[in-house]
Amino acid sequence: MDERGESLNMTVHLLASSGDLSLLQRTIDQLVHWICPGIQLFLVSARVRSFKYYEKYHKKRSGFPGMSVLLFLHEDLGEERIVQMVHFFQHPPWQYHHTENSSGRFCSYMLASQDFYSLDAHMPVWGIRQVHYGTEILRVTLYCHFDNYEDAVRLYEMILQKEATVQKSNFCFFVLYSTESVSVQFSLKQLPPGVPVELKESSVLQFRVQEIGQLVPLLPNQCIPISNTRWQTQDYDGNKILLQIFWALIVQEMVVKFYEVQMQEIVSCDKNTSIPRGQSGLFSGIRQDFFKATDLNTNSEYLFRVRAVNKAGPGAWSEPYKIRCVQEQKMPVMERVL
Repeated sequence: MDERGESLNMTVHLLASSGDLSLLQRTIDQLVHWICPGIQLFLVSARVRSFKYYEKYHKKRSGFPGMSVLLFLHEDLGEERIVQMVHFFQHPPWQYHHTENSSGRFCSYMLASQDFYSLDAHMPVWGIRQVHYGTEILRVTLYCHFDNYEDAVRLYEMILQKEATVQKSNFCFFVLYSTESVSVQFSLKQLPPGVPVELKESSVLQFRVQEIGQLVPLLPNQCIPISNTRWQTQDYDGNKILLQIFWALIVQEMVVKFYEVQMQEIVSCDKNTSIPRGQSGLFSGIRQDFFKATDLNTNSEYLFRVRAVNKAGPGAWSEPYKIRCVQEQKMPVMERVL
């Protein structure tokens, strides 16, 4: 299966102190470049509050690490390369986290191929595995509470708009990107009954979606807008999710030349009737996958719809989006728009 593309439908945002942003981003980029050159899967951003705030006002939960990143390296490409990457994990800013034995339980002895490391206690744990055949793999895994696993699979299938590439009774994965030599995967793993999940509070999964209006009512938790193009929610275990709205650039195998956006202000006459009036317009020749409307009236509601235009002519209008214009507020989760 080939899932090639210029950008991934999923991005992992890691929240850190402002003074650590550059160091952590360079560290992760260097590591990922060894297996997936040119792939931007991880973005380090500034967190709004220090974790002293979260530890004070949020109940601390301990359990199995809720997110991991595993690098499956092909032994045929050289043992020296694998040793070099293991050595990379053993120096700052990486910190040793834990060791697992073959049954997946914690143990006190050190086994190099099963050691896990982390950049922060609230970020994913990282590890290396050897593969004897097939492609190399970069796999981001969410560990799910036993009772939440099946619901989580359906949730992420709905968000990604496709079924899991491989699905077993307690494990599945989605291919986000692949070539002949490497595969980038997002996976879900069911924990044994009674094993709690330790959420990684500095880790946020962002997914690109084309339609937010139909998706929001189907989500298990509240979904709120935090910017013009991003909405925030949580999965069944409490992992933070960002949904980024984007417009597809390919329609019926024909390249889009530009987009057209139509907007209309809604003026309410009474509680039972509302008529479109006031600010309106048609904007054409838009060559980006976003549109910014300015000079809107505060506390007013607007209808927006979009259509693509290619060499065959304009396509059908999308379903209208109803948007309420409010005063800009500081984002509750991140210091800057990701």
